[in-house]
This record gives sequence, C-alpha cells and structure tokens, in this order.
Amino acid sequence: MGRIKVIEPVTVIVYARDSWWDVKTPTAKFTEDGRITPYGGVIWDFAQDWSLYGSYSTVYQPQTGRTLSGKMLKPVEGQTLEGGVKAGLLNGSLNLSGVIYQIDIKNNPQIDPEHPSGGFNNYFVSGGKVRSQGFELEGVGFITSFWDVSVGYTYTDTKYLDDSLCRIISDIVPLSLYATVTDKRSLNFVLTLYLKTDFSYILKSVLVSG
Repeated sequence: MGRIKVIEPVTVIVYARDSWWDVKTPTAKFTEDGRITPYGGVIWDFAQDWSLYGSYSTVYQPQTGRTLSGKMLKPVEGQTLEGGVKAGLLNGSLNLSGVIYQIDIKNNPQIDPEHPSGGFNNYFVSGGKVRSQGFELEGVGFITSFWDVSVGYTYTDTKYLDDSLCRIISDIVPLSLYATVTDKRSLNFVLTLYLKTDFSYILKSVLVSG
C-alpha cells in the first residue's frame, strides 16, 4: 500500500493485490494466474479534526459451488464506490462519521431453484448484477476511560439490474455495506462498560437495534 501526500492537506492511497487461484473439485477445476484487484482512495483534511475521503475498489472471488452439470460457478466480480466524512473531536473523545456507498456485484451464487436438493448436494447458479446503494451515520463517544457510547443508523437499497434470479448479497461484502432484497433501515445504540479487576478488564455491552 502506498500513501502519497500530494499537497499538505491531501493524501492519495494506492493499493493493488495480485492473486493466484487454483481451485479443484472432483468434477471441475478453476485456475487464475495473476489476477489484480486495485484500490484507490483520496483523503482531504479540510479542517482541524475533519476529513473528507473517497475510495474505489474491486471485488474478485472465485467460487467452489457447482452447477447441475458439474461445472464450477463463475467468480463473483464487482466494484465498490465510497465517500464520506470523518471527525475526531474533543481530543478523540468524540468520533463522528458519515458515508455513502454503491456496490455492484455480479455472478453472486444462489441455490438452483429448478433443481433443489438437500444435504451436501446442493446445486448453484450464478445470479445477475445487483446494485446496493445507501448511507451510514455513526457517532462514538468516550464518556470516561470505562464508558463509551455509540449510535449508528444505516440505510441500504438494493436493485437487481440484470437478473432477478440473484436474491442474496455474498458474504464477501463488508458488514457496514450489507444489503437485502428490499430497503434496509437499521438504528443501533450501544453502551459499553469496562470493569477493571485485579487481572483483566470485563466488557459489558448493551445493544439496542431497531
């Protein structure tokens, strides 16, 4: 990963991963040599304790599921666009963030609805293109060295662009960017208490979601 300070308040981050895949099953094989998945981002520290950022990354994940004919599924491919603002206030005692994002994924695996089966012999198909868009707001405050509070709200909207057969978003999508087949709204409140003993810290948390 490379970090380049273009000018004093602007930092450019460039990263690329080069991957090799050799996946085998009793009936199929998938090999990929030198697949590059890039990442790029820009951070602008526009004020003291405040920054804006934007990023672009790609997704490439080979699959081990098989079709009815015994062939391996196509790799899951896609891209992620993200932009947001972050702030660290009161000497780090209050952290605020807001982010908007768009995720495009294609070839997402799904159990073949025309050939359902049970046990370990499920057959899969590659779904079409899915687009998830949304935003997330979060605030984390450290009341004392033993107390902290976090509040977050997430909204995600998912659309099937090419093929309504695809009904799920793969587990490779980060938790903060998950989506469902309908609009998703989530409000979370977490209160955490660290109780210090003679030997360790005991963590107590209260989570309220809606």
